[in-house]
Amino acid sequence: MKKISIVTLLVICFWACTNDSESINVQQPSNTHAMRVGVDLQDLFEEMLKSQDYTTFDTSLIEFNKKLGEDAIEHEFVNETEMLDWIGNNLSKTSFNSKNHAISEWEVVKKDFELVLDSNSALVNGKWDENDGNNITLPEDKEWNEDYESYSDDPCVFGCINAAESARKAAERAYLSRMQLSINMAVIYRDIVGAALVATIATQSYQMDQSRIKRKLRSCSCGCNPIFC
Repeated sequence: MKKISIVTLLVICFWACTNDSESINVQQPSNTHAMRVGVDLQDLFEEMLKSQDYTTFDTSLIEFNKKLGEDAIEHEFVNETEMLDWIGNNLSKTSFNSKNHAISEWEVVKKDFELVLDSNSALVNGKWDENDGNNITLPEDKEWNEDYESYSDDPCVFGCINAAESARKAAERAYLSRMQLSINMAVIYRDIVGAALVATIATQSYQMDQSRIKRKLRSCSCGCNPIFC
């Protein structure tokens, strides 16, 4: 019973963080990357992101989000129940045939992440504690604003890029905080199903955040230069 109550508290904590990425308070250990017995957790995390199973998971989640439709991208779901209820009430705005169709595909996406955890045993079976993941970072994406960089000498466009960069960093922090929780659930509490749920929601939120940020960057830049309209 103790294990169940701890995991429940972790999941509650995860949902509490979902709608306020700026309020996440992550401890910063003195080491640059989390280390344990000479193994770099950052390297293991990046290996997971590059793995074929993760690519399959990421692709299936992207396809699921496409079926959710444009209206859903602007909606920040609190949890999977709210998302699935929204689908049921807004089927005409999605590409799903029914709520059950969406539930079935959502379960497949979560199962895909269970395979990710299963195939990255060095990460999941490591001797990590709850603070080891605090310094995990995402590989730098140098291409996210490449369409705008050549116009960065325009103060107006530069302001749009800076605003988008701030939003992108906040989205990254929220995503990494939730992924850390997912790893802790898998490694420390051996709750693979719960870890897959948290990671799937985290990744979905991050994908939607990226879509919103790109949309706002284009809209902002359009007000500066018609070439972006």
